[in-house]
Amino acid sequence: MKEQLTVRPGPEAYKCAPGILDDLKEYIEERGFKRILVVHGKISWSKVRPKLIVLLEETSYEELTFSAFQGECSDEEVERLKNQAASERADLIIGVGGGKIMDTVKYVAAQLSGVYSVLIPTLASNCAPWTPLSVMYTPEGEFIRYDFHHRQVSLLLVDPLIIIDAPVRYLTAGLGDTLAKWYESEPNLSLPEHDSTALELAYMTAGLCRKVIETHGLQAVVDAKQNKLSDAFIKAIETIIMTSGLVGGFGDELARTTAAHAIHDGLTFFPETHHLLHGEKVAYGIMVQLALDGKVDEQSAVSRLLNQLGLPVSLNKLGLAGGKKLYRKLAALTLEHDPGIHVLPYPVTEDSLAEAIENNELFNEQTASGQGI
Repeated sequence: MKEQLTVRPGPEAYKCAPGILDDLKEYIEERGFKRILVVHGKISWSKVRPKLIVLLEETSYEELTFSAFQGECSDEEVERLKNQAASERADLIIGVGGGKIMDTVKYVAAQLSGVYSVLIPTLASNCAPWTPLSVMYTPEGEFIRYDFHHRQVSLLLVDPLIIIDAPVRYLTAGLGDTLAKWYESEPNLSLPEHDSTALELAYMTAGLCRKVIETHGLQAVVDAKQNKLSDAFIKAIETIIMTSGLVGGFGDELARTTAAHAIHDGLTFFPETHHLLHGEKVAYGIMVQLALDGKVDEQSAVSRLLNQLGLPVSLNKLGLAGGKKLYRKLAALTLEHDPGIHVLPYPVTEDSLAEAIENNELFNEQTASGQGI
């Protein structure tokens, strides 16, 4: 083994089942938590709040405080909640909401001694509830960096009945984000020298991510639109949250993010893309990654799947218009702000990345005109 890897498997405990929030009462009572801070979003909170309050009122807590999330996982928001938790002497922080809330609550709990965290995702849009890291943004939503934590999430509760109520767009974005796990990690993990046990597990879980999405992804979306709690839907959300988180958990920097996520991070500097979800931008990044890898033979199949899922495959679909100047600007911003792209087993330059962005646009133009590639 030539790599020095740090394996971070996932939360201390994970449970997924309809109605699993009922287990929260026992968890709190067994550990004797007394001062609880709940960090929550807005829309989904109205659905979870009644159930959660009933559960919490059945425990013997001494103080219960609620704090509305301010919109970005930023240094400022982490500091605000850290100060609040410290001043209230909270011993448990519960996060209810989407990925950025999950990342923020993880960060706050990891920085405070003796504070535990429970995450209750209301969306299956990425693996944020699973991973022991936070993606940091400016208050305006521009990517800054990834920060790793020395502690894992204490308890992750995934209730499919909650997640199926979310707009289907979040599910499709999660499928795009998860599909990227294979295409971003395969160039490294397929190399003969990367044969450690941890990397073999990362390779297997990355392959499972792709297999589940190809096999069950479209059906999961159909079922979600019909509010049908099917096996396909549950398998899809567990793959988005858990399996994809295991890829980076076992593979560390060799299997966490490369070109597709780096492209996402570059796109955050374009205000025109701020309305797009994380996984939607990552899905586009997969197409650029394939062009960068020179895997032209795979572009058609992946493009077809992403189109079927309603995910963007070109700059035009992202709402960005422009020629070579735009390609070079995106390439430059990507390389400037996300060094993860350099984990790929070949050099990536501004020229080569701009060329890959352009080649993907040409591929999509020719595909749209029926000429093929």
